[in-house]
Amino acid sequence: MKNNRNKDKQNNFWNSSNGQWFLLIVIFIIFGSLGELSGGWSWIGTFIISFIIWRILMILTKEDKENY
Repeated sequence: MKNNRNKDKQNNFWNSSNGQWFLLIVIFIIFGSLGELSGGWSWIGTFIISFIIWRILMILTKEDKENY
């Protein structure tokens, strides 16, 4: 595990929990503003959608790291 982390120094922000939370917040804000513009979206639905997309992104990046 430690050797893999040393290899991924350039991706360290996105591998860290801070980077993952930042990404979740960005997705949430984007979908939230889209929901506000369309007028029919609730914030709870926005959070569920953004959380699902965030989980998919985390799974995809984990697979990329394993294949690296």
